[in-house]
Amino acid sequence: VAENVGAGHIVVTALLTGTTQAQVTVNYSTADGGTNPDATAGSDYTSASGVLTIAGGQTIGSMTIPILQDTNYEGSEDFTLTIDTPSSNVTIGATDEDVVTITDDETK
Repeated sequence: VAENVGAGHIVVTALLTGTTQAQVTVNYSTADGGTNPDATAGSDYTSASGVLTIAGGQTIGSMTIPILQDTNYEGSEDFTLTIDTPSSNVTIGATDEDVVTITDDETK
């Protein structure tokens, strides 16, 4: 995601494979770090955590994570988004975390 993302945030979408008429919930949280140097909550992005709810009969849910603009050249930086503790009617697939890369928009 670009540091100067137009809306000031990114929307991460979770996809439920299969259908259920029951509501589905999963916890999510962000943490500094990934493959590149660590993005820092409070200066590169706003930490986020909560419960993502997908209504019964639906297959998509989303969470919003604010990306913060600065004027320092830092190169690309990463943070991690983790999902866990799903409701009893679902299981999390092979990937329970993903790395989000913030691409710096300043130059050296």
